[in-house]
Amino acid sequence: MTYGASGYRNRQALCESLTQPDSSVNLLRVTLTLPDTIENFRLTPGEVRIELACALYARGLIGRAGATELAGVDFFAFQHALGERGISIVTEQMLEDDLASLKVLFPR
Repeated sequence: MTYGASGYRNRQALCESLTQPDSSVNLLRVTLTLPDTIENFRLTPGEVRIELACALYARGLIGRAGATELAGVDFFAFQHALGERGISIVTEQMLEDDLASLKVLFPR
């Protein structure tokens, strides 16, 4: 499985990259305490970050750039993750904004 232009060849390589700290970014560190039943899902910390970012994006609570940063992956890998989950990368608001711009650019 390829994750877009990021060069990640598989899910394990993607998740391993998430464990590397990035000193160029200011981060808010949050610790989650999850019930033991979460082990049944066999999610790595990187996968939990991606799932959380996708869920928050899908609910409209954060934008694509913020969700990409939260997921800890590049833009194309995050778009791929959204597609895997059936989450649209185009919102109704984006379409409305595009339509309004087209009306300004090409009045009748």
